Amino acid sequence: MKKIILLLALITAILIVSGCGSDDALAKCLTEQGFKLYGSYWCGHCLEQKNMFGNAFEHIDYTECTVQGSDSMAEECALAGIRGYPTWVLPDGSRQEGAIPLNRLETMSGCSG
Repeated sequence: MKKIILLLALITAILIVSGCGSDDALAKCLTEQGFKLYGSYWCGHCLEQKNMFGNAFEHIDYTECTVQGSDSMAEECALAGIRGYPTWVLPDGSRQEGAIPLNRLETMSGCSG
């Protein structure tokens, strides 16, 4: 029984590590292609989007639109015409609002994760 549990733990660890690498590749590819994400620290859907990437989120071109402790929007977000969170601005200038599943981002971008 202990061997089975150990084997399952090892398989789970391998899957987690391999998944992280693919999320890194996707995040880097999105940024290289010009995908940009605007959001706010208090936004639940923004947190959902960040969690989809896990640690790979550090590679996303992300702009925080809310100055913590203030009702004002960051100037960059106002100039970009951001009206809701999260908002993805795609390389062609089009916008997608809301959290987007990673497999859909792969399809939209042609990036593989």
